Amino acid sequence: MEFKEGDLIVSNNKSIRDQYPNNSCTYDQLFDNNVQFERAFFDADGVAESDYKDICSSTASKDNCSWVSFSGRHESFIPAENITFFNEPETKETQKEYSSGSQESPDYSKSAGDEEINPNGFSNFINKLEKNHNMYVYTYGSSKGGSGKTFTCMMSAYRYAKNNPFEKVCIVDLDIIDGQIGTSILQKSPNIYDFYKLWTKGLSTSTDLLSCKINSPMFPPNLDFYLGVPDFYVNKANFWSDFFNCLAQNYDTCFFDTGIDYRNYPQIRAAYHMADKIILTTTTDLNSITSVSLQISRLGGGPGAINNNGVKVYTKEDGLLDKITVCITRADPNDLETNNIVMGIFSANNKQVKIGAIFPNTYQKKIADAQYRRKWNGFDNEKAWNSKIDALLERE
Repeated sequence: MEFKEGDLIVSNNKSIRDQYPNNSCTYDQLFDNNVQFERAFFDADGVAESDYKDICSSTASKDNCSWVSFSGRHESFIPAENITFFNEPETKETQKEYSSGSQESPDYSKSAGDEEINPNGFSNFINKLEKNHNMYVYTYGSSKGGSGKTFTCMMSAYRYAKNNPFEKVCIVDLDIIDGQIGTSILQKSPNIYDFYKLWTKGLSTSTDLLSCKINSPMFPPNLDFYLGVPDFYVNKANFWSDFFNCLAQNYDTCFFDTGIDYRNYPQIRAAYHMADKIILTTTTDLNSITSVSLQISRLGGGPGAINNNGVKVYTKEDGLLDKITVCITRADPNDLETNNIVMGIFSANNKQVKIGAIFPNTYQKKIADAQYRRKWNGFDNEKAWNSKIDALLERE
């Protein structure tokens, strides 16, 4: 199929967007900017279920909108008969290992050594870390893009490292689809892929990992960054086992910034299972609230806690509900009615889950200053802001 001027391609896959730089956007950009188009093609690989439902409901009567797959894969909730495949649909026999810069999708095949398939691999290393490591882990996540997850994670790491100058602290970008931490600090390398290249040569010690960290002059000097690579995926349990173990050997506190797909990527699941505290971010938008509420249910082992292979990846016995704190962003301080409804939804549906902080939309100018003008220290004297960050960081 040839794309014409005025066509819009919506994809969370950066390598796809790079092929069509003048007429493509992410799903978050589509919703946030009200992008106009003559025809739209929605990538069925890497779209969140909530975004899929929103698009279906808003384009039901339009014949100029199509679901497509560039990679041959699609999310399980999208019927294959509704998709135009540009490559032959993948099967478990045709899936291949995913690597940096590839346009293929992650390998979920049973031969790949996924933890639920190989109990001596991924699961055992998670259990070992949970029992033996002393690194405190904060995992930031959200099933809804555009919730302020990455910014909240970065500001939390900034605040914690500044207040604990004698601790070794790191922040790790595990947003596989479209990690943004490197963009935020104007750095691309070294990154996690560099450690993978060392690992393939047998260099997998904690010292080897330190050669792949980066520091930013905009952040405290005791905060190390491990940058992600868009569309970088290695489905090797031993690599991620060594990666996480090296982190645990090097750091006192770790902040994981994860992606929206918390069920299908083993390393993101590991970040949830390793967490001492899980912070889930959401705006007051109803779609965001609904999506994150569903995520909480699934993390607690509720319906839908399965991956694309049909394997249950979260159970009640994991005890994740007790670790979850909700962070609400961009709340309108003058709309108390909506704010009370939002808090009521979480209180009614997730009684074990706490609301740790509510950030009003009055901080948007300072947030823009940090992101666009690199004024990350602009919050240093904001007592109200810092008290909310401290509430998220509070340890029990």
